[in-house]
Amino acid sequence: MATDATEKEIYHTGGLDSDGEVDPDAVMYRAVLGDAEGQPTIKVWEAESTLSDNRILPKVARVEKFNFAISDEVKCPITVEAKLNYRSASQKFLDELFGKGAVVAPVIEMASAEGTIELGKAPGEGVPGFEVLFALINLLVVAYLVKRKL
Repeated sequence: MATDATEKEIYHTGGLDSDGEVDPDAVMYRAVLGDAEGQPTIKVWEAESTLSDNRILPKVARVEKFNFAISDEVKCPITVEAKLNYRSASQKFLDELFGKGAVVAPVIEMASAEGTIELGKAPGEGVPGFEVLFALINLLVVAYLVKRKL
């Protein structure tokens, strides 16, 4: 999440909707299974293939990039907060197995980091400082791996 000096939200991704599902634009580290027709499935008993797998392997770091527009009304500094959350199963999967809302998997914060960005003052100077966000996400992955003692 990114907020300006007045705590106005500038950018956010990865939140949960009213049904407990993660924002579709969120970066998620997971394997996506495919059924016999090659369509994604959450039902492991129907899986016949792995369509994609972007899980983070042990002792490996991952850097993610996020882009968002910053209007002229934004008051500096910009605060960027990154979190690495874990949930053992999607709410959609749990609802399919046990009925809607019968079981809710907790979201566990594995690691977090926060930093600030000051925008350039000269016209045409661009938006420096976004490397801070990349470093924060890298720090989250490393912190998670350290917690797991890998």
